Amino acid sequence: MLWQKSFIVTKNGAILAIWKRATLLDEYGLSEKRRADADRKVAVELADGKTLELIFGIKHPATDAYFVMHGENGKLDETHIFLLESSALSAIDKPLAQWRDKRIFTLAQNEVRSFELVVKKTGKTIRGKLDGGDWSVTDGTQSLPGDTDAVNALVSAGLFLNARGFAFDDQKSTDAQKLLKPLPQVIELKLTTEATSQTIRLFERTFTDQGKKASVLYAVSPEASPVFEIETSAATRVTKTFDDLRLRKLVQAMDRFGINTLKIDRKGPKPFTKLTEQREGKWRDKDRIIDGTPINRFLDALSGAALSQATLPRATELSTNTVHVEAGMSSTEIRYDYTFFEKSGKWWVLDEKRPERLIFELTPELRNTLPLTESFFPDPQPIKEDPISDDADEHSEADGHDHEMGN
Repeated sequence: MLWQKSFIVTKNGAILAIWKRATLLDEYGLSEKRRADADRKVAVELADGKTLELIFGIKHPATDAYFVMHGENGKLDETHIFLLESSALSAIDKPLAQWRDKRIFTLAQNEVRSFELVVKKTGKTIRGKLDGGDWSVTDGTQSLPGDTDAVNALVSAGLFLNARGFAFDDQKSTDAQKLLKPLPQVIELKLTTEATSQTIRLFERTFTDQGKKASVLYAVSPEASPVFEIETSAATRVTKTFDDLRLRKLVQAMDRFGINTLKIDRKGPKPFTKLTEQREGKWRDKDRIIDGTPINRFLDALSGAALSQATLPRATELSTNTVHVEAGMSSTEIRYDYTFFEKSGKWWVLDEKRPERLIFELTPELRNTLPLTESFFPDPQPIKEDPISDDADEHSEADGHDHEMGN
């Protein structure tokens, strides 16, 4: 909020002494001499070339506000002084580092097509590539489909590695090299688009603070000059292993609650086929509502840690003890198509939509939720009619008869 106070005071049309204004300006910390030494000045240049300026004086002794003088195009107005609440000043009273661009990566996430991650703890280089909307990852010894959610989270974490401060403006300076040279590099992340690539390297300095172990994380990039200081927690978000980034889910998180159709085709012991649909928040067998708890538990497991590290050769023949599952957003849009089968006492899954014919072993969390018997689907209950509606119809008919008798 702004208050205005004029210092041209008139009495009977005569202007009082100019020295009074000068005295007041000095008291408010806005005299000519004190303006030259003012700690807080704000100048804004507009698109039309006009310049606006604010000079802050002292704080008002009775209110939480500062005396402020304004000017335009280099000419200050000494006849009007404003009081500006200190809360407004806090928005602009920042150190230089606060106004600097803190982004290290300047890429857009939807443009990233590949990544390369080196983590000192694992000693491995993980590479990922986006092809046709699906990620693939490799660590040099094995190549597998990537987990879309996990890889996107890694890329996002890298892009949001913003600086909290600037240790040095030039990473090649003597002082910067003196700081970085003895420090271990803990992470290197390279993100690539179709047009360019950017790399960030993280260095960790550990020390003891009041008897406790502490650390500071520094970042440099070949595409930027400064030595950045970043939050130590940021390293955790980009410290990933191959197992973290490989395919682990059979249903992506964004699709979990969009699945409204589930078709089960069981072969082997006690075979059965079942088609269920979710409408109005309830799972139904045809037009009868069923208990959706087992279905939701199964879908939760599909979208969780569903796959272990173990795989089978592509040429593996499926057993006759199988469960074929189709899941989709509707009966005409099948998003996921899997065949689960038992082999050597373990349960495995084949993704029918992937041409690679990859076969993964299931985790216990998913295996324990498989629809292996028809009892997986509780007996459906017929939808009960609304008794209020029935009563209303009966009353309506009775009213009609009374009306006819009255006639």
